[in-house]
Amino acid sequence: MQEHEQQLIRLNKQLEEQKRHLESVYETLQRERDLFVGGPVVVFIWGGEPGWPMEYVSPNVENILGYSVRDMLAKDFAYSSLIHVDDLERVIAEVNEHLASGSRSFEQSYRLRCQTGEYRWMYDFTVPEYDSEGNLLHIRGYMFDQSQLKEIEGKLEHQRQRLASIIDGTHVGTWEWNIQSGECRFNDRWAELIGYTLDELSPTSIQTWLDMAHPDDLEISQRLLAQHFSGERGYYDVECRMRHKNGDWVWVHDRGRIVEFDGNGKPLWMSGTHSDISERKLSEAALHRSNADLEQFAYSVSHDMRQPLRMITGHLQLLERSLANELSEDQLDSLHFAVDGARRMDGMIVSLLDYSRVGRKTSPMQWLSGMEPLQQALLFLEPLISEHGANVEIVGDWPDIHASYD
Repeated sequence: MQEHEQQLIRLNKQLEEQKRHLESVYETLQRERDLFVGGPVVVFIWGGEPGWPMEYVSPNVENILGYSVRDMLAKDFAYSSLIHVDDLERVIAEVNEHLASGSRSFEQSYRLRCQTGEYRWMYDFTVPEYDSEGNLLHIRGYMFDQSQLKEIEGKLEHQRQRLASIIDGTHVGTWEWNIQSGECRFNDRWAELIGYTLDELSPTSIQTWLDMAHPDDLEISQRLLAQHFSGERGYYDVECRMRHKNGDWVWVHDRGRIVEFDGNGKPLWMSGTHSDISERKLSEAALHRSNADLEQFAYSVSHDMRQPLRMITGHLQLLERSLANELSEDQLDSLHFAVDGARRMDGMIVSLLDYSRVGRKTSPMQWLSGMEPLQQALLFLEPLISEHGANVEIVGDWPDIHASYD
């Protein structure tokens, strides 16, 4: 008798435990129902039979897709008819694959037709339910509208493609640098600029750039980088040389900016581009040489022509004054025109000489005998000295002076 009582007590205890468990499950289901009734997530339950007949759909489906619960649970309603024709084959194949492999859960993304005829992207988190022998009982799906997310993804992809087209069209190398770890990411063109492939340079880091950069350019690069980090400059922008695989130096325009900061406000990621400007640098060097040659020619011609021209002007003036009473009016006019033309020519040469001196010093500062510039000055003044019958006498020792012929 006591043994039967003990069995009944144990059985009663087990039943109480099962009751509490069922009550807990019921409460959980109630909370889930209340959670989803007015929320953005729609719950679907399909049967495990072929065709996966729909057994349950949460009431908020009408707010999301526009269909009533009664419509969707009708016997003639086919859920597959809502799936976009371009997605249907893929969705069925994925479901069959997951069910065949015994997946406990899986995710899908596809388009569903709303009651208005509009298609919306849905995210579907699916949980198959099996019995103790592994047979499929139900398929539970949790769905929410991800159309806005898909729209954003589409815009981002469009921007990515546009950026890729611009990079490809401009033929520039791109770089991304994790300032704190030293990690660097380069595209193929970055490596091509210096004659390498990315595989040849891998693994890449900031040291890759430091090893390839011309030592004389690193100082200015570091200075401009520090100015960008401090906010003094909005961009990092420098022209520098990099060593090509063949040993030559390639000029690149290196430009970038900080694109991400860490939680402490310190620079984390920086990105930018490299463009080959070697041809431009060669053209600039050739133009500089050409300008230097032209300036030297202009300086030499103007400097060498002025001395004899001033002598001609001075002697013409002497003739004009000494023969003023002997020449006819026409002859005096001709002589006057000659003197005036010589003066204007001297003015043009002076202007040319001044222009050739702008921004340049062809003759360095050096120690010269004081007599040398004195003799040149007397040579220029010779016509005036003769005109006035002056006598210039040089006495004593003249000191050396520190001057330039310019």
